Amino acid sequence: MEIKGLIPAMATPMNENGSINIDLIRPLVDKLIADGAYGVFAVGSMGEAASLSVDERLQVIRAAVKAANGRIPVLGGTGFITTEETVRMTKLLEDEGVAAVSVITPSYWKLSQEAMYRHYATVIENTTLPVFAYNLPNNTGNNLNPETVGKLYKECGLKGAKDSSANWENTKGYMDNVGSDFTMLIGEDSLCLKALQYGAKGNISAPCNAYTYVMAAIYNRFIKGDITGAEEAQNDWNYLTKRLNSTGQFPGTFKYATDRLTAKVGPVRKPCLTPDAEAFERLLPEMEAVAAKYR
Repeated sequence: MEIKGLIPAMATPMNENGSINIDLIRPLVDKLIADGAYGVFAVGSMGEAASLSVDERLQVIRAAVKAANGRIPVLGGTGFITTEETVRMTKLLEDEGVAAVSVITPSYWKLSQEAMYRHYATVIENTTLPVFAYNLPNNTGNNLNPETVGKLYKECGLKGAKDSSANWENTKGYMDNVGSDFTMLIGEDSLCLKALQYGAKGNISAPCNAYTYVMAAIYNRFIKGDITGAEEAQNDWNYLTKRLNSTGQFPGTFKYATDRLTAKVGPVRKPCLTPDAEAFERLLPEMEAVAAKYR
């Protein structure tokens, strides 16, 4: 299946004690698909990947693939701090039905471009799965430069990337350094339409767990040639994400909104915190008024 369009970075359902609630994954995936998702990204940043063990990640990804049941592609997050762990996690998914793996740049260590090139090259060399690079420098402390992405594409067969740098020149640079068969996914919601117009195949979004159908409208209107409509949807989406972000910190803000508006997903795992519920409820009527245009 082609990886394109709106792909929610799926929240990982949890119980009050922080354990994974596998039973809630199917209704969540069903609702995301019903609301316009073209795929799901299981165990990304929104899925609290940094707080999950290898076994927990595997459980969640397996459940997401089973829930999707071939209706949409599932990407699995396999990035860890070390290359060895990343390769191990990636190989575990080879027979699990994922369409591709998304490998976030290693965190904590300040890495050179050569170190990151070797990291991704080793992962690609050791798996039969398509590998996507996931760039989130604000969290990891390491930015994967466009030239490195181009080198990985040309020399190693990197299949795609998600750029969440919020730096247009970085995102544009990725597309300028690869071929048309490269699957570019934008990870910065505010740049969605701009990236689509430049050649991106779609986007991966965290807040769209809550208002999937609103963000789906950006892509759907764009591919129909309705640029004015896509611009309107992009502006409304920017408004909604700004309001959601004002209620607390990631990923608690979007997970609470998902639990409230889409499907039950429970709390975030500590030390992350649930956002200010009162602030959310105060903003809800105006957010719902905007979202109603897309139902």
